[in-house]
Amino acid sequence: MQPSTLPYVEAGTPDSDGTIHFWDRSKHRSWLISQEFARRIEHDPSLLEAMRTSLRKWQNNQSLETACRTWQRLLGEGAKKVAHQITALTPEGEYLRDTLPSPGPLPLEVLQQITAVQLEQIAHGKVVYESKRFAPV
Repeated sequence: MQPSTLPYVEAGTPDSDGTIHFWDRSKHRSWLISQEFARRIEHDPSLLEAMRTSLRKWQNNQSLETACRTWQRLLGEGAKKVAHQITALTPEGEYLRDTLPSPGPLPLEVLQQITAVQLEQIAHGKVVYESKRFAPV
C-alpha cells in the first residue's frame, strides 16, 4: 500500500499554490503517518478497538486526562470521523496527531514510503517549515 502524495482529506487550507505549512519536519511526518492510519482505519474500523486498548493504558495518567476524554469522545463517533479529524490541517488535527492512541504498528516498508513522500514534497516545495521563518539569519 503506497501512501498518496496528496492529502487524504483536506480539512485545512493549504496556500493557493498547494503549499502546506508545518512547524517542522516531525509535524509533517506525523501528518503523513496519520494519512496512512486514516486509510487503514476507514478500511478496517476494528482498528478503533486497538486505539481504545491503547487509550485504556493512559487512563491512570493525570497528565493525559484531557487527551483521554478527547479521544474517548472521538472514537465514539466512528471510523470516518476519526480518519477525517486526524488528518485535518488545523490546530485540533495537530493536537489529535500529537496524542494519537496507536491503532498498531506500521510496517517498515510503509514507513520508508512515507519518508520518500516527505522528501519528495520537500524537494518540490509542497511544504514550508514555519520554524525556519523565525530562525536567526
